[in-house]
Amino acid sequence: MAVFTYNRTLKVARNDDVNLTINHPDPGTASYHLVDRPIANDLEGTNEAGFYLGKGEDLYSERTVIYSKAVNMDQNNLNINLIFSINDGEIVTHTNPKSIDPSPQIKINLIFVEL
Repeated sequence: MAVFTYNRTLKVARNDDVNLTINHPDPGTASYHLVDRPIANDLEGTNEAGFYLGKGEDLYSERTVIYSKAVNMDQNNLNINLIFSINDGEIVTHTNPKSIDPSPQIKINLIFVEL
């Protein structure tokens, strides 16, 4: 099982709302997501999803980790593709051939710093 890890540092203002969006650019994709954030209550969702992570200042204390497990069931598509965005700006575009792993795990470590 392949695990693809991405590390990102993002600048956000203290009072900004921070939103995560996960998109599937290809038909046939299904996914499960878990978001471990510094404030209480981790988040989980399936497929294309949107999550409110908190205010910028709430996220400065520790990293936020996004775990995703994806699969594409379309036999005509040879890749797994997911796009992760924070406040409408792409932070990770994940692509891997199904021949490497038809159901990869994706881990994104986010560090939020003050703008």
